[in-house]
Amino acid sequence: TVTSIVNATTFTISAPAITSSGTAGASFTSWTEIACNADAVPGVPEPFQTFSGLPPGSTVYIRMFPQANVASGGTFQICAYEPVPPPNDNPCGSIVVPVLPTCTPSTYSTESATPLTASMTATPVPACGVLGGGDVWFQVTMPATGSMTISTIAGTLNNMAMAAYTLTAGALCGPGTLTQVAGACNDNASVTNLMPSLTIAGAAGNVYYVRVWNLTAAFGTFGICAIPNTPPPNDNPCGAIALTVRYGCLFDNYTTSFATQTTPAGGIPGASWTSAPNPIAPCAAANPQNDVWFTAVVPPDGNLQLDTDDGLMTDASMAIYTATGT
Repeated sequence: TVTSIVNATTFTISAPAITSSGTAGASFTSWTEIACNADAVPGVPEPFQTFSGLPPGSTVYIRMFPQANVASGGTFQICAYEPVPPPNDNPCGSIVVPVLPTCTPSTYSTESATPLTASMTATPVPACGVLGGGDVWFQVTMPATGSMTISTIAGTLNNMAMAAYTLTAGALCGPGTLTQVAGACNDNASVTNLMPSLTIAGAAGNVYYVRVWNLTAAFGTFGICAIPNTPPPNDNPCGAIALTVRYGCLFDNYTTSFATQTTPAGGIPGASWTSAPNPIAPCAAANPQNDVWFTAVVPPDGNLQLDTDDGLMTDASMAIYTATGT
């Protein structure tokens, strides 16, 4: 019997209960709603709720009912359990992701993951995706190539975000400060792939801490892997690719992906260069960051024409040199 209603969620109710002696006598007062959920996340109609900081030993009462109408009622399943965070719930437990020649993903879960522990600070707040639920952490060491790509693969989760950090103060298990690598925050590898991917350049041996989270409160599984990025074979003058001078223009395909900056001098004994100049006007890129090299032999008539066409690189520059030496 409802004896009084204080507001929409707090009221007094009396109900009969059978005791061990067979007599009725139970009274509940001042019910307070502490949470209500209809959909675990948009599009997932099964309700889900997680709590922290509840008084140990206290009892909560769970009320289940059809969301829309009685017609949708019937059987269902429910469970209650003590959530155990994954081992890599915080940077202190970050799992090592090996950098392998090909992407070999291992599968992990965000189930019961919690927000970053209060003893650690991660700055700035990720700009590539809202921290919808708990995050999990990994660590990756920069390979000798000085560049690597970290990729995630969809499991039961297919729309996540990822950011990479370095430890800039304190200790990894706290207190400490993690600072995001400039630009190292991503939530979509491409328009059609909503799983994040990061390409990072840095000194070999640097350790990066990778934070992965789902963009909603839903938990689930995903894969992650890391591969080294190897510069193209014509990354410097000593590896210049010889272009075949034909009687007509037939394009060949090349890339500047993961190319490095040509230093004024470099190489190894027997395959080195010195005094490599930077392009001058009218080339806009006076200090190219990722250039590649070719050679071409001038035909007997002294005439040579060089032509290019765009691919993924749609705005390029080209500088042509002669050089002395062997």
